[in-house]
Amino acid sequence: MTESQRNAVKDLAPAVADRALRLDPKGDIEDPMGRGLKVYVTCAEHLQIMVRTRLDELNIKGNAELGERLG
Repeated sequence: MTESQRNAVKDLAPAVADRALRLDPKGDIEDPMGRGLKVYVTCAEHLQIMVRTRLDELNIKGNAELGERLG
């Protein structure tokens, strides 16, 4: 999520503003649209790392536990 997307979520749903976080806390993840395969691959790798990092932060270690958390 980019900062502008985060701000849009906050505007639409102020009650969840504290839970609307960017995937990468260091900054926006650049949109690769129209920039070639290498940029898409780099973006995908970055997203994969950030998703794993966020899941680790939530202590979600496997599909069974994730299923339990999602109910």
